[in-house]
Amino acid sequence: MTNKFANAKYFDQIRIGQTFKIEDDTFIKTTIVSGGKGHGWGRSITTGKSLPLRADDVCELVPKLYVDDVRQCPEGWDLALNFHQAITMLEATEYAEVSLDHDLGSYYGNKEMTGRDILNWLIMVKIQGGYTPPIVHVHSSNPAGRDTMVPDIAKHFPKE
Repeated sequence: MTNKFANAKYFDQIRIGQTFKIEDDTFIKTTIVSGGKGHGWGRSITTGKSLPLRADDVCELVPKLYVDDVRQCPEGWDLALNFHQAITMLEATEYAEVSLDHDLGSYYGNKEMTGRDILNWLIMVKIQGGYTPPIVHVHSSNPAGRDTMVPDIAKHFPKE
């Protein structure tokens, strides 16, 4: 299920730093303008050019998911604090990008549920033909955890 316009139909509803699309171009919201002709600026990821945008410009939000129980979530990303939140959010939204921490302080019974478990779930969904984010990466500072995840990310979610 997609949330194409669930969170932001118009440019002024998008937060600074969020990624969005207008037609075939992808932008990052860079500033808000008070008064004047436009309601803010967006920078094209494709061309690098900045464009003034109006509040009534219809935008498709490009959602990104950041999974971490300790670090501050980057601007423009949705946050999941644990395994269960991440899976619930991934089932409900077609994220364009996911960034995983390894150690999440999340348990199912006595088993610790890590970013590795989220990655395994994403791989299973992809193999079964379900939607998975095209971009998956790991931001964990746990070297052993990172080393177990990076090869599978490269294999199942290669960068274009």
